[in-house]
Amino acid sequence: MAYLARNPASYVGQSIGTGHCVPYVQVAANAPLTANWKRGERVKDIAELASGTAIATFDADGRYGSRKDGTSHAAIFIRKNETGIVVLDQWITNGVRKAVSERLIRFNNTAAKKINNGDEYYVIE
Repeated sequence: MAYLARNPASYVGQSIGTGHCVPYVQVAANAPLTANWKRGERVKDIAELASGTAIATFDADGRYGSRKDGTSHAAIFIRKNETGIVVLDQWITNGVRKAVSERLIRFNNTAAKKINNGDEYYVIE
């Protein structure tokens, strides 16, 4: 079962909870604790995915890693095109909070960290 945010844009400009990516996804999509997240279908491979679907990167074992090394991230899917996926997300960089905003995560971005490669995102189940 995927988690769907009904009005994810209502959080734009706000920093939710700790400011890390997960609290926004949990609040917006009513997603459970990350220990209960399971890797679903890869976003890139889905022809039609509902706007507002909770997505994340996952470890090889299908679990969410909760790491701060550029391999773990969660976001709310908005749309995709041939270039990548457009998401709403938040994060902290060098101790500075980046409030919820929209951004493009490009496909085939293998030179980037895992969190910045659209090929690495899966539906949270």
